Order: sequence, then C-alpha cells, then structure tokens
Amino acid sequence: MAITCLFAVACSGSTPGSWPGLTANQEMTFVSNASYVYALHTNDGTLAWKFPATAVSGQSFYAAPILSPDGAQLIVGNFGTTLYSLDPTNGNQKWSFTRAKDRWIGPVLISGYTIYAPSSDSNLYALDLQGVLKWVFNTKGAIWSQPVTDGKTIYLTSMDHYLYAIQPVDGKKIWATDLGAAIVSTPLLDENGNIYVGTLGNEVLAVHASDGKILWRTMTSGSIWSPPVLQNNVLYLSDLNGQIYALSVDKGEILWQHKVNGSVIGSPIFTPKGLVVGDEKGNLTALELNGNSLWSKTFNGKLYTSPVYQSSYILVTITGSSDNLVVALDVDGNQKWAFNPPK
Repeated sequence: MAITCLFAVACSGSTPGSWPGLTANQEMTFVSNASYVYALHTNDGTLAWKFPATAVSGQSFYAAPILSPDGAQLIVGNFGTTLYSLDPTNGNQKWSFTRAKDRWIGPVLISGYTIYAPSSDSNLYALDLQGVLKWVFNTKGAIWSQPVTDGKTIYLTSMDHYLYAIQPVDGKKIWATDLGAAIVSTPLLDENGNIYVGTLGNEVLAVHASDGKILWRTMTSGSIWSPPVLQNNVLYLSDLNGQIYALSVDKGEILWQHKVNGSVIGSPIFTPKGLVVGDEKGNLTALELNGNSLWSKTFNGKLYTSPVYQSSYILVTITGSSDNLVVALDVDGNQKWAFNPPK
C-alpha cells in the first residue's frame, strides 16, 4: 500500500512512491506529481505550464499546491526541504524557503499576510508573503496535515498525537489536547467552534475549539487519513478499511455506513447529487447523502488523492496509471476531459 511506502520513505530518505497533490479553482487546476507541478485549464484540461521546466535530479513533489487568496502566489513544497512560491500565471519561481530540515508533505495554509507551512521536521513555520520567517512552532512529531484557522487561532495536528491551538501573531501555544494516536488528518472546523479530526488509532473525535476539551469520540474500523466533510449537521468520513461513514455532529453516532472495494485515503467530496469517493482499487463511487449508491467508475490505477469538485467537474488524479494523471467527469460520472503529462 502507498501509505506504508510513504511511512517508509519518511524514515529512509528514498525517492517517494506516493500520490498527486490536487487543488483547483474555476480557472486553473494545479497538480503536484513526481518531478513537476502542473497548471491545467480547468475547463478543458490543457496544460498552461509546468514547474520546473525540466526535471531536477532527485526532486519530486507531493504536497498539494495552494493558491494565495489574492491569486498572486502558488505555494508548494517539494518532497525535500524547499518551499517554493510560484507565479500562478506562468510557473516562474518568485522565492524559496529552505530552512526546513525534512520533507514538505502537508499543504500550507495562507491566512491574511502569513503562510503557515507544516513540515515533517515537526515544525510549523510562519512566513510572510515574501517568504521571510516570522516564527516557528515545534511539536514532538512529524506534521503531515494542513493547519486550519477561524481567523483568530491556528489549529494544527501532529503525529505526536496532539491537536494544538496556536496564536497566529507569535506562534505561542494556547492549548494542546492528546487525541490518543498519531494524526495525519487535517482538522475540520465548523461554524459553532467545534473541531472534528480522525486519527490513525481508528477514531474520529470532536473537540471544543476554545479549550481543547474532547466532546465525543467514535471508533471506526480502520485508520483515518483525511479530514471529514460536513453538511447539514452530518459528518461524512472514510477509513483505510474502505468504510464510508455518516455521523451526527452532536454525539458522533453512526447514522449509516457504506463499504467500498478498497482502502480510502482521500476525503469524500460533495456534488449537487451527493458524495463522491475514490479508493485504492481505482473505483470512484457516488453515493446519495443517505448512503444509497448512484454510480461507480473504475480507473486503471489507484485513487488516493481526495477528488475536487469545481466548475461542475469532479476532478480525479490517478496514481500508477499509464493512461492519465487527471480526469474530469460530470456529476453522473461521464468523462469530460483527461490529462496525461507530456513525455
């Protein structure tokens, strides 16, 4: 399994065998994969640019690229110690940050005038928009997840088992809560001040954002890699046993479960017709919000990355395929375009 490979890579220093990072807006889709970061036109999948222009020996990319709110920068770390700022219009490098001591796996968070960059070296680096270091927050384990914020506090998970609340201005710890197992999942913060996060200890927990108090915890059949998603007071999440869950947000009660054919690493996504989730066997499954099946489509490869719904398209990246890297489908599962990197 690719997760086992990624854990081994994190300890060994070898070249990764992982899966693509994917983000998109109405105009552009950004994909980090192997030696390059690609920018595609979301409407038709045509290539706008790639970075670098030619592959750099020993350099690869895993973390999802993140576009700044003003659209002026695309921030992405390589599967090494360099964090890049790229011009989203042409892929030209603006600056780089090289103070980290280990790989960039989790995507950055950009809030206000600060970039919050989580590193596998156990540190969260806060940079200004020119890439100058403002402060560093240290945990006791690798950080593989993206931080989140409510505009007042930064919330961060770590493989040291803790969920942290951090002051954005100076990086001081507000509180820390031990969730009982390593965490690689990005927390989900709701409008009521509650945080939902899954762990590698087969649990999903609800935590009060103001003080870190655990509100409830629910066991799952497998480890949780990606964050849950939320709609109408129902949490939807997936685990490595291939189970999709719907949980009530107030008590964490399981409302329904649906088993797919392979391990699920990515989050479910919402479309106008329900949920869509990919699995390790290459199956993309669409469900109604009550768990009933709508359709499924099988690809030649593995679907590890969370799909993205953008501009009426379901965007999917495929790992280990000789056919395509990115495919766009409509909400009924019909393919609209595909992208395979030029040789």
